[in-house]
Amino acid sequence: MLMQELEEYYRVIVDCWRMFRRYWIPQKSQEYWQELLDEARWIYDLHGKNVFAKRLIFVVLDEIDRRYEKSKGESR
Repeated sequence: MLMQELEEYYRVIVDCWRMFRRYWIPQKSQEYWQELLDEARWIYDLHGKNVFAKRLIFVVLDEIDRRYEKSKGESR
């Protein structure tokens, strides 16, 4: 049981890493943000809507948003 739990944590982390890697350079387009949110929902659903997945997804989304806000400030 413990190894199965550990493997589930691993899969959530890997899926969130892949999402971050795919979207880590934020774009202004609505399509970009919609695709990011769709993938976040997909990961959440895939992992049974568990709390760890939800929290990690929010951390990734928050970091991408932070990077977006930072890039807006740098382009002024």
